[in-house]
Amino acid sequence: MTPNTSESDMSEIPELPTLHGERVTVRPPRAGELDTLSERIADDPQTSRWWSTSAATVRDDWFGEPDYHVLVVEQGGATLGIVAFGEVTTVEYRSAGIDIALFSGGVGKGLGTETMRLLAEWLMTERGHHRLTIDPALANERAIHVYEKVGFKSIGVARQYERASDGTWHDNLLMDMLKADFVEAGGR
Repeated sequence: MTPNTSESDMSEIPELPTLHGERVTVRPPRAGELDTLSERIADDPQTSRWWSTSAATVRDDWFGEPDYHVLVVEQGGATLGIVAFGEVTTVEYRSAGIDIALFSGGVGKGLGTETMRLLAEWLMTERGHHRLTIDPALANERAIHVYEKVGFKSIGVARQYERASDGTWHDNLLMDMLKADFVEAGGR
């Protein structure tokens, strides 16, 4: 049996997009840029609070994953952080998970919301996903509020889900968004 074109196309590694919003641009990283971004994520007070790990771990264990695709978030040429996604390409479970990390200068201005909407729309329209997931720290109320504005809904709490740099474990909120949720929240 020959798989239909849409199923086989979905399992291919996507060409990373450049997405333009009103205030932000989301683009593929340039050569060598992930090393610098790894260091900034580990050092910036805003990102290190939630992505509490070393630059080497971010670069090697997270950015080094072949199925984890990192994009740079910019405003006017200034780097604001990253947004990333991973896809489950099995036909029965097809979905994508998203991560975002904005540096201190990029939070509280609606830029995270715009970034999330851009990536969500691309994942749903261009990559054919009907469901997206995200799993912020339960204590990260600001991020949870952003995700709810985009259309994500809480589906449960994963207890002691993520290990902090001090060795303690914290709970994370599991959230998902269906295409209908995205449209209801103002997306296309």
